[in-house]
Amino acid sequence: FLLTVLSCNGFCPQTSRHCIHPLRSHTSDSQYVAEKLKHREKARAERDFETADRLKTELEAIGYMVKDFADGSSEVYTPPPPPIELEGPTVMNLAHAALGAQSPLQVEVLSAKICERIKKLGEGFSIELSGSKPSDAMFWLAMAGATSSEVFDSLTECTKSEIRRMLAKESTRQIDVLKILERVASCNVVDDELFRMIDNDIYYAHPRSLIWLFRFGSRGRNMKRFSANVVKHQFEDEVNEVESEGDRFEDDSKPLILDIGCGFGTTLLGLKGGLGGNEYDEFNFMGVDLSKNSIRYADGVSKRRNWEGIRFVEDDIFNALEVLKGAYPGTIKAAFVQFPTPYRLESGGNSQLPGKGGFMVNEKLFKGLYELGCEMILVQGNVEDVFLNMIECGSENGYRIVDDEEKLCLQRPFEYNVDELQHFWKSDPNRITARTDRWLKEQAKSYNEEDGVGLLRVEPRNEERFLPIQGLTETEANCILKGVPIFREILRKI
Repeated sequence: FLLTVLSCNGFCPQTSRHCIHPLRSHTSDSQYVAEKLKHREKARAERDFETADRLKTELEAIGYMVKDFADGSSEVYTPPPPPIELEGPTVMNLAHAALGAQSPLQVEVLSAKICERIKKLGEGFSIELSGSKPSDAMFWLAMAGATSSEVFDSLTECTKSEIRRMLAKESTRQIDVLKILERVASCNVVDDELFRMIDNDIYYAHPRSLIWLFRFGSRGRNMKRFSANVVKHQFEDEVNEVESEGDRFEDDSKPLILDIGCGFGTTLLGLKGGLGGNEYDEFNFMGVDLSKNSIRYADGVSKRRNWEGIRFVEDDIFNALEVLKGAYPGTIKAAFVQFPTPYRLESGGNSQLPGKGGFMVNEKLFKGLYELGCEMILVQGNVEDVFLNMIECGSENGYRIVDDEEKLCLQRPFEYNVDELQHFWKSDPNRITARTDRWLKEQAKSYNEEDGVGLLRVEPRNEERFLPIQGLTETEANCILKGVPIFREILRKI
């Protein structure tokens, strides 16, 4: 609230401290307040605290609060109006409930309720959305697949107000503000004013923003179970199911770029929206993944941004390939196979991983891509033996490794660029992980020096990227921040 300067009856703001903050513009009120303050200062100087307290009570009775200073002066101010307290679920309740929504319509109904509640709260929104809460609500809505730009705009304005308030306090740590901006950026929100509030170059494809998606994906199952209970008990009767929209591209004659096991779709979303608007308009994009949570996020972002020519499908990749064979008349320009969940080693390891026979990137996948006429395949991974297995499988099923000279000459979608992420590496990218160490020991058992059979190794390519920086995946961001070796290769149809 704004406190204006009191100027009445000879009280000067340059000479008397109690003239600083008046509360009403009427002359009678100003004279009354000034006189009371003058008498009260005199009583305090004479240590007549009984009279001073009585005068303070009289001022408070007509709506003025009094603040005393050690030098004997005082100032008055009007307290801010009490915040509006609304009945019903809070903004945070509604946003969290959206995570457990069973249909896109449920999410949009909850988004509309949030917008309505923020409008009712007005300037007193911080009673429910203080500190990092606006960015938390935004993140949950993004994970739920919310497509309403209005709710993200409303929460972005709340976030900016809270950051301004935080930056005005000397005790605020910059890292706390940075985490808020990272979370907002991970929602694919575009707001130049917001991201310039502190001196840190945070954007959607930045590793520090994508790591929020990686963390959520690692624990999303438990959060979904909790949120589903919230919806079941509080909002079940308020919304109904909605039929899904059509899955066809507006122009299916364009070449298609296919992301297999796309996760949160960050590669396709980054390429579609991060390269100056129409850089990749000559392509259609399709991401396929079995995770409902991930597909909801990716689909929500693309619809919120009103992007055409990009689709995300919750399906088994082999089913998706069969559908494409009969339904997509355009060519398959390229496929991305990036950081698939690895298989379990024969010697043991993580028992929750599938065996090698159940690994997604297999002979059937490469044959399916070959039959579709897929021209190029980008293979990336952070598990050395799995990467080698993928390259070997592709090489046996109609694809060859592109040599270094040809890689530099390749045109879109594999534009080579100098990596801007080198300074993020936390440790030696050539280090041997626990998984690789176990795999090397497996190989060592069959090592035969006389036959010239050596231990298979592949050189990491942490700093050599084949996609623009906007095409980072959330798993790649995690590898970058932790210094985990990354292996990359391009295969081309023979």
